[in-house]
Amino acid sequence: MRKLCIGLCCFLAAGMLSGCAGKKPAGSAPPPGGTPVPATPTPTPRPIKDPEGGTVSARFNPPPGYARTPLEDNSFGAYLRSLPLKADGEPVLLMDGTERPDAPQAAVLSISMCNKNQQGPRALVRLRAEYLFQTGQAGRITYHFFSEFVFPFTKWCEGYRVNVDGRNVEWEKKAGPSGDHDALLSYLNILFAYSNAASLKKELQPATDMQPGDVFINDKSVMIADMAVNTAGETVFLLLQSPAPTQEIYILKNDNNPALSPWYSASELSPLVTPEGEFTLADLGRFDEQVNSE
Repeated sequence: MRKLCIGLCCFLAAGMLSGCAGKKPAGSAPPPGGTPVPATPTPTPRPIKDPEGGTVSARFNPPPGYARTPLEDNSFGAYLRSLPLKADGEPVLLMDGTERPDAPQAAVLSISMCNKNQQGPRALVRLRAEYLFQTGQAGRITYHFFSEFVFPFTKWCEGYRVNVDGRNVEWEKKAGPSGDHDALLSYLNILFAYSNAASLKKELQPATDMQPGDVFINDKSVMIADMAVNTAGETVFLLLQSPAPTQEIYILKNDNNPALSPWYSASELSPLVTPEGEFTLADLGRFDEQVNSE
């Protein structure tokens, strides 16, 4: 009987040890050949250009690793980002409606040419005036003739018109009050007829730090339409222009860096070379935020 008990105990002990050895502790790794744990997918970078995008910001994404610089909703920079674009691949048109086949455009703005003098810096002044008008700041639309005559839009809206005799300019009441968009375009027609690159450059204040809406101007002129920055603090920006002869305003492509195009890098500022001009930081200006008095 004693031998039987001893043998039974040994048998039970062996079974218990065998059962414990067959169990896996909670949380143990799966055996080789088991179901692998899926890795976190790496997000695919968005292409820089979205042909379906209808605005500047929707058409052109920042390069991989960059994010658009924060802007206030009512700022000039935010307005430029929201500018409508013609369909991808549309050509740049001249004032007479013919195509400019050699235009270095990445996209064309869907905005009219108000007259034959809307070219160079005048086209950039047009964008600034449109922004002020559309954001309820029409009282700040004030520019100068090359004679230094102060030409506020508010005076024009009251029905006053100008009599120009060389450098002598006088106001005369000739029309009824009107402050609609047609009034803005007629105001710009007169401004462009009696201003030039030199007088329009005087509307700008020197700037050393870039921001959307700033203008590079020498014998050529381009405007910063958008900016983006990466975690290292490196900056890229979009440029727009409308050189002579009068033609539509467009986003410039970057022939020097096709992989980055149409973005330009701030590291390219010594000098900044575009398809139709060269600029340095000394050429950078910013529209004056102060309203000139009559």
